Amino acid sequence: MSDLRAIDTRVFVYGTLRRGEKRHAALANARFVGEGTVSGFVMYEPAGYPGIVEGDGIIVGEVYEVDAATLRSLDHIEAVEEGLSRRECAMIELNDGRTLKCELYLYNRGVVGCTAVPSGDWLMRD
Repeated sequence: MSDLRAIDTRVFVYGTLRRGEKRHAALANARFVGEGTVSGFVMYEPAGYPGIVEGDGIIVGEVYEVDAATLRSLDHIEAVEEGLSRRECAMIELNDGRTLKCELYLYNRGVVGCTAVPSGDWLMRD
């Protein structure tokens, strides 16, 4: 008999939710899929955390499969209800050559005066 469990939502994380970062524990029940990039966005550091907005850059991150409870928790962490960010779909190019449709969080406020992260990699921001 095959496993008929629905496929969990795939989420692309690029900042404090990545491995080794301060909010990674929120993904304790998630399945790591792989590392990858997404084009068409630029990263800023509004207040000690990353935010991405549409632009002409490439963002580095990780893909996880999450269940509904974890997705709700991520929405809370990313302050979706408060309007700080919004969740949208994007095509992620994994380092192993696969391309996957994933959810990601976009910064929903202005970035004037925010510090840019030109590399698009939160782990290389310094």
